[in-house]
Amino acid sequence: MRQKILGLIPARAGSQGVPGKHTKLLGSKSLIHYTFQSAIQSRLLDTVALSTDSDEIINDAKSFPDIEIPFVRPANLATEETPTVLVIQHALNFYQNIGKHFDYVCLLQATTPFRKDGLIDKAVSYFLNTNAESLTTVRIVPSKYNPHWCFEFTENAQLKPVMQESRLIPRRQDLPDAYYRDGQIYIVSRKLVQNGLLLNEQTIGLINSDGPDINIDTMDDWNLAKKWLSNEK
Repeated sequence: MRQKILGLIPARAGSQGVPGKHTKLLGSKSLIHYTFQSAIQSRLLDTVALSTDSDEIINDAKSFPDIEIPFVRPANLATEETPTVLVIQHALNFYQNIGKHFDYVCLLQATTPFRKDGLIDKAVSYFLNTNAESLTTVRIVPSKYNPHWCFEFTENAQLKPVMQESRLIPRRQDLPDAYYRDGQIYIVSRKLVQNGLLLNEQTIGLINSDGPDINIDTMDDWNLAKKWLSNEK
């Protein structure tokens, strides 16, 4: 029996870094439209749903009939402090209560609008061919920020290597690769979500080197996204 996958787009109102960012025009369309379009292009997501507390975002989503708007997210799950895993639990429980079961959730954050075509299905296919319970897209850390070249201050204001190695790696060419989450895609099993987790020690990464690495949380991020779009044109 084929595993069922819910594509979930979380988008709450009340952003402080970029007010009204989800429905704010970025180029010729609102920010959230980029993620809507990526999601509905996928052939491997069984359902794509929006989780929001905002009437404005709901109205914006109605121009995409393939995006389900199954509920209005409760206010207690739409605060700055709300963990994402609780938002996913709420969506899975809602669907379970109406008789729809999903084995996995593919989380698509609207703040990362520039996913390359095919990335979602590439990630889903890769994930389903493993025994992992979660996946996240990652990018390589630039060498100057590599954790093996990072320091912290001691109480005596001295520099101490973060990695606490006996000897610093002297050459860039000798640095081991390190990776960071770019936020474009998370895939997580129902079981892991029920345990209150998105990632665990068995989480796998999919290296994502295509397209810009832009995650919009601040006006500086927004302006960077506008600049990238302008350069693309």
